[in-house]
Amino acid sequence: MRDAIAVFNHGVHHLSNSDYGHAVEVFTEAIELDSTLARAYNGRGAVYALISDIDKGIADCTEGIRLDPRKAVSIVCAASSSERLATRLRPKRASPKPTNSGTFTNDPTPAASAVAA
Repeated sequence: MRDAIAVFNHGVHHLSNSDYGHAVEVFTEAIELDSTLARAYNGRGAVYALISDIDKGIADCTEGIRLDPRKAVSIVCAASSSERLATRLRPKRASPKPTNSGTFTNDPTPAASAVAA
């Protein structure tokens, strides 16, 4: 039987080499071997956050916190996933667009362009 900690360490190796697909697979294997291993949930959650699978990242990091609430890495993992979600949901600001008169406007409506011209 494989040791969950050894499998987890193998997942960390994949994560540190930016091999995210294998990292998810290996962290999942560690979780299957020991469903109480908070570090494996945190590792997989961090990978999910890195690849912008925010919902899965938050779910795994939340499980890491539930399993071991004293671990700061669980909280950092959840915060990172939440920040990526907030960034994804934040409305994008329009880039200033030049008008015919050489001035710039951020309002893409025709009325704003006509006033600026």
